[in-house]
Amino acid sequence: IDPATAHFAGAAAKHWGLEDVDNDGDDDVIFHFRTQELDLDQDSTEATLTAQLISQMTIQSAAQASGGAIVSGTDKVRIISPKK
Repeated sequence: IDPATAHFAGAAAKHWGLEDVDNDGDDDVIFHFRTQELDLDQDSTEATLTAQLISQMTIQSAAQASGGAIVSGTDKVRIISPKK
């Protein structure tokens, strides 16, 4: 994916980097977002990350990846109120 196109819950990534966070020997892409810019509130239960492809990962995905396709993934979130 093109890290410059990554958005999470409507916010653009401010920083990104590569790190093996799960100790499997492969670098993982780590994104950082400003929480104030996220389109989430106390009632939010899921959020989506979207980004544009810049290369094809496999021959099978070549047809799907042509033209800079947008990919996305959605998962559950739990909003925790700040301590007062």
